[in-house]
Amino acid sequence: MEPDVVVVAARGAYPLYLEYGAYVCQAGRPIRPVPRMAFYTRNEIKPEVPLILGSEDHVTFSRETALALRASGAAKDIRIGELVERLLDDGRREHGAIHKVVLLSEPADERTLTLPQAIRNTSLGPKGRRTAWTQHQRYTWSGALRGEPRTTDDLACLSG
Repeated sequence: MEPDVVVVAARGAYPLYLEYGAYVCQAGRPIRPVPRMAFYTRNEIKPEVPLILGSEDHVTFSRETALALRASGAAKDIRIGELVERLLDDGRREHGAIHKVVLLSEPADERTLTLPQAIRNTSLGPKGRRTAWTQHQRYTWSGALRGEPRTTDDLACLSG
């Protein structure tokens, strides 16, 4: 089966998702076209697996960009424009910075797959030490996530 969930390394991205319902990363970051995103941080895959609602690459974070996006009238552009403005207002991004923006279903949205618990990382490196399950991004299958794995080893078994 084709993976349908991108799991991103998310130390700062997960709190941003919880507050803003979006993922913001470096411009040009390649992400395969999959319907869902999950967040890996603090040695676990977090339980919220939102639906990807849209994305835009190379967004300049400025008031002018926010205004132009909101003025376009397209729902995706309006949401990105509002996000840019909020992140600038809240000091979460620098004016003039260029990022990729991925719009996601909110944590409480019924379209967000919510796992019963976080999935604990049990991956070990060649010397027997815990190693990060993902450093940048990794892909998995939503069917395996729905199998309610408790650990990344369980997830690997369910993924086949």
